[in-house]
Amino acid sequence: MYLDALNAESASLQIARLSPVKDDDWEMIQRGVAIVWRAVRHTFGVIFIWILDVLPSLTWTFDRISDFCAFVEANPHPFHILAWSLFFGPIILLIPCLLILELTILILFYSGFAAHGLLPGSMEGRFHVLKESFEETRESLFSTVESWTTIFNNWTSKHPALLVLRLVAAGVGLIILAGIWTSWTFTAIDPSPSVDTLI
Repeated sequence: MYLDALNAESASLQIARLSPVKDDDWEMIQRGVAIVWRAVRHTFGVIFIWILDVLPSLTWTFDRISDFCAFVEANPHPFHILAWSLFFGPIILLIPCLLILELTILILFYSGFAAHGLLPGSMEGRFHVLKESFEETRESLFSTVESWTTIFNNWTSKHPALLVLRLVAAGVGLIILAGIWTSWTFTAIDPSPSVDTLI
């Protein structure tokens, strides 16, 4: 009995689906489409007016970006250092610090020759004594920079905006490095030969 009622109900639903759309339904669909179309046209009209209002400021913005790119082309080294510093983080401090430390050791070692060989011990012994005396400084420098790098990497992993900033800095650093390497010739290519090259 229950199955018969269920079959009868599904049969009536199929008949309702197959029945043609009434005129009232068709008019309601036309009105709905007309309302949606007016809303879309109004929205695009507002966006178009907004673009026309913003366009002068966009051209000003693109002019300033072009001026900044020309400034970076003229002075690429500070921006290259800044970009790599943002990408690598505090670990980039090890390179100049270790260089200064090694230069200090060498300067102290060679300043011993000012005594004209009157210092006791061999040259190798004095050099190893100097290196061992700066060993603690080198280890503390490594541990400090390692703790800073850990903090920097934790910030980057917790905040996606910082990760994006580091990746953008890497890209900018690579572009500036390519510009330094090629002397920015890829932006100043002139297809027409100059008079000087023809002579």
